[in-house]
Amino acid sequence: FGYAKSPLMVIGWWGLCGSMSLFTLLPVEMVKRQWLVTATCCGLVPAIAAASCWLLNHPKGKNYTKLTCAQLVLIISQSLVCHHSFTQIQGGAGLPAVNQAASWTLLILGLLTTLFIPKKADEQAPPQHFQAVLFSFLPTLIPLCVSYELLLGIALTLFLVVRLAVTGTQCDAGTRGVNTIVREIWIGALFLFCMTFSFYATGNLASISSFDPDSLLKLLVVFNPFKMGILLLVKVFLPMLVVSAGFYSISVVSKEPPWRSFLIAFALSDIMALQFFFWVQDVGAWKDIGMSLSRFLIANLTGIVVLLFSSVAQSLSLR
Repeated sequence: FGYAKSPLMVIGWWGLCGSMSLFTLLPVEMVKRQWLVTATCCGLVPAIAAASCWLLNHPKGKNYTKLTCAQLVLIISQSLVCHHSFTQIQGGAGLPAVNQAASWTLLILGLLTTLFIPKKADEQAPPQHFQAVLFSFLPTLIPLCVSYELLLGIALTLFLVVRLAVTGTQCDAGTRGVNTIVREIWIGALFLFCMTFSFYATGNLASISSFDPDSLLKLLVVFNPFKMGILLLVKVFLPMLVVSAGFYSISVVSKEPPWRSFLIAFALSDIMALQFFFWVQDVGAWKDIGMSLSRFLIANLTGIVVLLFSSVAQSLSLR
């Protein structure tokens, strides 16, 4: 942060780091708080969009104004529909057919907005581009959230936006040579950390509530393991896709080939997998054996996920 001359940027960075660390201390089994999801979508998300339009006032960012307004309409509408559906389900009336159709329609429309994101925008407008990518996925994530998961996604996004600003300041300072190599390694390590954090911090794998079929009742009425499994995987992987898009934009801002950071993250994931390989147990309690094998397999799959999501992020982000 030697190049981050703005004290507000440094304070925001440390504040976001502290807020993200709080999510790891929250209870594993989440209590359903639909009002928290609704308040986040109707209050916090529009406030972030307004603040970004004011703080990140760049001529190239005006291309995203109409798209952001359309995405905000979809996000707020989805949150209100899901809140009404949750109220009806809790009251014993079941999921109204109109609400189910509306949720699926808004979900599809939100994903279709990715087609209208400018693909060859100027390199100085990546924060607006990254925000547009996030807002296109929120209508999909809202029906799958039961508590504070959405807050984590927003905190992680703000963390990446601040990282974007810091990287832009470093590049404006003209750092090259050894500093460039160190920055690439730092970006790759931070990318791997954020991918792991987004996978675990919401309790996606460790939380019972993330695999609770009740969290899908706003989209599905009939119990269907195949469809529910797909939706739960979408809930797990969407934050990781947002992280990949964010770090692709960071690579664009740093004017370095994006594949370097992704390959560094891939190499670090292999080193992490090797460490877990030596921790695999074949004796002892079944729980200990299963946990050691799970850590090793997840670390191995991390490298594959990094390569897969880097390709998807390239199609969504600046080219």
